[in-house]
Amino acid sequence: MRRLVRRVLTVLWRGDPSRSLEELPVELIEHTLDHFRQGRDRYDVRHMLLDEQLRFGRLLDRGRQLPDPPHLSGMLVPLAGLLVPIGIAVLVFDDVWWPGVALIVAGVLLTKALRQSE
Repeated sequence: MRRLVRRVLTVLWRGDPSRSLEELPVELIEHTLDHFRQGRDRYDVRHMLLDEQLRFGRLLDRGRQLPDPPHLSGMLVPLAGLLVPIGIAVLVFDDVWWPGVALIVAGVLLTKALRQSE
């Protein structure tokens, strides 16, 4: 949970450092808790979010930097890796073999190229 909140804060503060989780409507927290059938009090959740914001802000004040945004290649590696099993499925379920082989080769080559560019 801490990582998720800190990731949200990183994105939020990159756009505008003056933004805060205090701006988050209590109704939104309540709706989310109801949607996922959580029996927690909305004010407890809000307090936890604001407390984590304060902790993360203190870390940054002591000299830690906001993490760099993820590289595009790092986000594409899992997607390129999916081409291989899709290619295998095409080989198994389709009468034409070459699209399956093409997907497998493309998946392997793309994954290798993306990992080298990281």
